[in-house]
Amino acid sequence: MNDLSRFLPDNLKGSVLLRNPCAEDVEAMVRYFESLGDVSRKYFHPHPFDREHAERICLDNDTDTFKVVAESDGEIVGYAWFGPSDKSPYPMVGIGVSDRFQGRRLGGALMDVLVHEARQRGLPGLRLTVYKENERAVRLYASRGFRIVGEHGEQHVMDLVF
Repeated sequence: MNDLSRFLPDNLKGSVLLRNPCAEDVEAMVRYFESLGDVSRKYFHPHPFDREHAERICLDNDTDTFKVVAESDGEIVGYAWFGPSDKSPYPMVGIGVSDRFQGRRLGGALMDVLVHEARQRGLPGLRLTVYKENERAVRLYASRGFRIVGEHGEQHVMDLVF
């Protein structure tokens, strides 16, 4: 079990591995993108779901951006990141979980990894946007200390200030 596995809930320990993506993950990331259903694609769309972005995720070593993947049986089933934003003093956050792993507390584990890493780096906080209608995600983020600080169209803007 790697260091990040401590963030997994008991129901996922032993079946899911949390780790940073690597060059060998490009094909698995492409398959992850292809596995996302329409609702998942609507709610999680920080970038196009194509090979170019899979390669960027797996090959880019930008030290200002932190990325983590959730792997189960050799397949990527979740992906989360934070990175610089030109619109906020806080890095922007994105979390996506494959349809078959939703509702199993994987999103919360990914968020916990991001929050831990941001604190370790001494960042002042994190920011995300979430569709107002995505009540489950809004509750998750609020449970981790994020607060609604504004709106952007159909989305809440939420900050977690450390």
